[in-house]
Amino acid sequence: MEQQLTGSHQKTYDAVFQHPIARDLKWVDVRSLLVALADSVREESDVLKVSRHGKSLLLRRPNRSGMQDIQALMKVRHFLEESAVVAPDPAAVDVHRSST
Repeated sequence: MEQQLTGSHQKTYDAVFQHPIARDLKWVDVRSLLVALADSVREESDVLKVSRHGKSLLLRRPNRSGMQDIQALMKVRHFLEESAVVAPDPAAVDVHRSST
């Protein structure tokens, strides 16, 4: 991860990535994590749209306070993976390029 998260955000982040996926996550915690990591956030009625490093995620607020929908949690997991900034691999840089 490229930025330091607070204790509660880190706990939620870890729970999203645990195997098997956590079934006791609360919507407010997942929403708070996404808002903390997002470059932009837009909320309209029951839909949360977050963007991070050129990737976007649309999530519907669950009817209950918990995030029991495994599909939604997997969307969050994939969004966090895909939108993470990865440092370039130094081995991939061509150090033998000529400067002609």
